Amino acid sequence: MEPFGVLLIDDSDDLRRLLELNLSLIDLPWQIHHARGPEELARIEPGLIPHVVVVDGGYSSREHPPAGMMARQMFPSSWIVSFSGTPGSHPWADASILKGTPDALDQVIDTVRWVTRSGVATEAAGGEGGRP
Repeated sequence: MEPFGVLLIDDSDDLRRLLELNLSLIDLPWQIHHARGPEELARIEPGLIPHVVVVDGGYSSREHPPAGMMARQMFPSSWIVSFSGTPGSHPWADASILKGTPDALDQVIDTVRWVTRSGVATEAAGGEGGRP
């Protein structure tokens, strides 16, 4: 089985490590990449097409649009999960989870697990499935 590509975009190193640790507990092969924000996202390795992107997408920089919008433009076939402290849905996201709620981390992990096991993210790797 090919590894599932996951891109974690958040300015908190600790949160990205916590998400990676929790994903590693799921018995699937993972290929996890990190970016702190729009600047690092702009420098992501060419050819990377993650199955799932988990992004705190509201913040931007002077040189780049918000990370969530940027992720959708860069990875149109990837399943994008907004994991943000800003409530509400985001037009670029396939799922939105509010940070800071008691079960927020579990919701992110459950969403990534569902996406990888349901087949909706396989188009990102060139297979069948993909975003509706």
